Amino acid sequence: MERSWQVLLPRYSPPFYCRPAEEFPTDTAKHVEVATEQNVTELRRLWRSRQAMDSGKGWMLSAAGYPLNPHGRRGIAGRGCHPRFGANKRCYYIILTGTTRAECKVFSMRRLDSSIIDSSETVPATDTSPAHIARLAIEHDIDTDHAWTEHDLWAISLRNRKVLQSAIGYSWYSIGSAMSLSKVHTDLLNKTLRVYGIE
Repeated sequence: MERSWQVLLPRYSPPFYCRPAEEFPTDTAKHVEVATEQNVTELRRLWRSRQAMDSGKGWMLSAAGYPLNPHGRRGIAGRGCHPRFGANKRCYYIILTGTTRAECKVFSMRRLDSSIIDSSETVPATDTSPAHIARLAIEHDIDTDHAWTEHDLWAISLRNRKVLQSAIGYSWYSIGSAMSLSKVHTDLLNKTLRVYGIE
């Protein structure tokens, strides 16, 4: 089946499904966008205004006003098993220690908000401010026509600060070690090293 939104499929009418809010874990359930008619009308208004702002650049909306998955048709409408319509963000941090590639070590964990530096800038050698590295739409099995997975990647460099050798199940990995990373992850790690001037 052709997945692109650029190809018109007049008879394309996938089933509409939204997992009920009560089937989500309690901490997630309070963030679920419930698909009642009144609620969806309000959400459409918000999606249209979001599309006009920077945070919604690149979003396409269907004729009915739903956000469209940037990876194209998935064969099911609605938000499926995602809690929200549109981008469902998963935030990650790359945490580095060391100032040269030879001594640099890395591990990752969930994001904590703090001051922000754009990845188009380079971070001064003495600065340890977080840097926004990338926001990527990632294909996931539970994605639908109107809900998809997006990874929001942040980084912080601890430079030469002393750190614990391990922390609750996390370990530091040398950049030069045989970490098994996909090409996408390797490219993002290299971009992070460039942002912090680690050579």
